Amino acid sequence: MNRMQDQLVSQLRKKSLAVGSGKGGVGKSTVAVNIAICAARRRLRVGLVDLDPLSNIAVILDIDESRLSGVAHTLTDAQVPLKQQIYPVAAGLELVFPRPKLGRGDSLLLLRGLYSHYREELERRYDLLVFDLPAGIHQEENLAFLPHIAHLLVVTNAEPTSHVSAGGYIRAVLEIAPETKLYFWHNKYPTVPEAGFNARDVIGNYNSLAPEELRVPDELRKRIVHAAFVPDDPSMDLLRTRTSPRLGIRLKLVESITLLKSRMLDEIPLSCGLPPESENLVKFYVNQHPVTARLDSYAADVRRYLSSFQVPETFDMRSFGKYLSTVRAHPVHHPSAQALRLLQSSIEELARSRTMFQRQALSPFQPLPDRFVAALLVSTSGGPAASDRFIRNLGGVILVYFALYKLLASDRVLKLFSGFIPVRKSRDGTITRDRYRQIRYLLQRDTEYHNRYFRLVKSCYQLLVAQLNGLVKTLGVGNLLFRDRNGGINRNAYLQLVASFVHDTVNSGLGIHAGFRFQVASKAVQKGADILIERVVGAGKAKSTDA
Repeated sequence: MNRMQDQLVSQLRKKSLAVGSGKGGVGKSTVAVNIAICAARRRLRVGLVDLDPLSNIAVILDIDESRLSGVAHTLTDAQVPLKQQIYPVAAGLELVFPRPKLGRGDSLLLLRGLYSHYREELERRYDLLVFDLPAGIHQEENLAFLPHIAHLLVVTNAEPTSHVSAGGYIRAVLEIAPETKLYFWHNKYPTVPEAGFNARDVIGNYNSLAPEELRVPDELRKRIVHAAFVPDDPSMDLLRTRTSPRLGIRLKLVESITLLKSRMLDEIPLSCGLPPESENLVKFYVNQHPVTARLDSYAADVRRYLSSFQVPETFDMRSFGKYLSTVRAHPVHHPSAQALRLLQSSIEELARSRTMFQRQALSPFQPLPDRFVAALLVSTSGGPAASDRFIRNLGGVILVYFALYKLLASDRVLKLFSGFIPVRKSRDGTITRDRYRQIRYLLQRDTEYHNRYFRLVKSCYQLLVAQLNGLVKTLGVGNLLFRDRNGGINRNAYLQLVASFVHDTVNSGLGIHAGFRFQVASKAVQKGADILIERVVGAGKAKSTDA
């Protein structure tokens, strides 16, 4: 190559971000798609280069083979223009080489094409290139690209085998392209550490198991940027491509009741000689495992749990026993534990269902959590709990979700959702969700789609108001209603809660962050993407999504 060609390749390298992983199943391709979408929404011109032999990105975006009919099959013919190797996904985002690359040596042929036939057009056409690498360490299909890419994002999960694979992958990268800028993206990141495992320390966990000659230097840890810590979120789970309002509302109830239990535990003092970090572990365990009547046996279980974290077992057992008795006697403890148990059971059964909208998805013998949720609301609205504004507000949120839960037992309400979700006829003649069309509606902000969404929110809001009035009258929990400064009903708060639920439900399983403005996981995805975009492209070049 001459000097000008060298300069082009160097410029391409600087604007290139590879997304890789040491093993499959960690969400690598989903991460690549979301980063590309985030960049496009910041008004960058993004090329998402699909290097996966199975073309997983097209599957994520629900792009079937018929839609790719205009995309060229060949990877080697220099006469085929780049535009014939591209599938436009949305404004600012193009999928490059989306067809399967199943032939032997296809990836290396693609590598040569990128940096010989197409380098000038790639430089002109895109501000950012995101490469979705195949999972695992394969010289031909994976590591061979890295000398041409300045930035590598390694996606991992918070479990030992994933960390070992990620560490081995980085070790191989350092041998081939030692100057590569490295980043970690942590999927399914736990909010509380598990026994004996540091979910953040990928390099340390790898080195503890690797032979000395294969370990990654400790000083490398300072070089690696931790771009994102994304908690587990079923809405981003591509295995749940079928949306289910009944599943969604149970997840909302579990989330809010679990938070209420955590707050209740925070209010009960634990004074038994443990350091603060160990007290947090105790409260986490108690929140996950309801206190039984056999306090001695339960206390022994807690001690074994603490010993797995190497916490000294010498603490005041009498004071600890009093703490457990206080927890068990709290009016929130029993109904919340029972409601969570039954909700989790029904969630597992609904998740196994392959029908999007089916009223009889649950077994007729499945116990309902209704009376326990009702008892929890009554406990929250009266007594000492009612004086805690945070707990009272949480009770108000649970009341809203309980009202929606009751509404979704109705066929009429389920039909509101089923009539909104775009569908298509699959090859076997069955009706299935049209995820591709829905993704495009979101990314291109289709006016009619959004108008229909607002009509759905309005209908659900009107039904909610009637259901809330009935529950408040039946349960006597009027003090859980949200009020404005003048003492009237805060209609805006209820509208926002309904909109949040509807928004998350109709977009569940799409695998893109754009459909989840209210989710914690989505905020983590957006933050991680912003960090990467600014490091690769530059803070000043990408415009804000809201611009």
